[in-house]
Amino acid sequence: MNVKLLAILTLLLILIPAASPAAARVNEKADYSKNWCEKIGGKLRVLVQNKTVVDCLTDQFAVKISFADEWASAIGYARYYAVTTGRDPGVALIVESPAQEFSLLVFLLTAIKDDSKNWRVWVVKPEDLAPDGEE
Repeated sequence: MNVKLLAILTLLLILIPAASPAAARVNEKADYSKNWCEKIGGKLRVLVQNKTVVDCLTDQFAVKISFADEWASAIGYARYYAVTTGRDPGVALIVESPAQEFSLLVFLLTAIKDDSKNWRVWVVKPEDLAPDGEE
C-alpha cells in the first residue's frame, strides 16, 4: 500500500471518532435521563421481562431516551419496551443543537406517523437540566 494513502487512512481513522456527534455531547445521557424521567414522574431504568431495562417507565408509556442522532434505533427500542410492558411507546429525544438536529426529529416523527401505536415524543434540551426557575 502507498505510504501516503496509509497516512491519510490513519489520519481519517483518528479524526472521524473525534468528529462524531457522540464526541460533541453537551451533557451525558444519564444526566438527561435521570432529570427528565423524574420530572415526568417516571421510574428510571426499570428491569422487565427478558432482562430488558426500560429507560423510563410511566403508568402509560415505556420510553427510550436517546440523542437525536440515534432516532432510528430509539424507535425500535421503544416498540420493544411497549410490547414487553403493555404500555404505549415513547421516545424522549435529546436535542442539544436544534439547528443541526431538527431534521432528525422530523425523521423520527415521519417514521412513526402512520403507526397504529399511541406514540408520544418528547424533546429534551440542555436547558431542561437547569433546576426549576433557572435557565
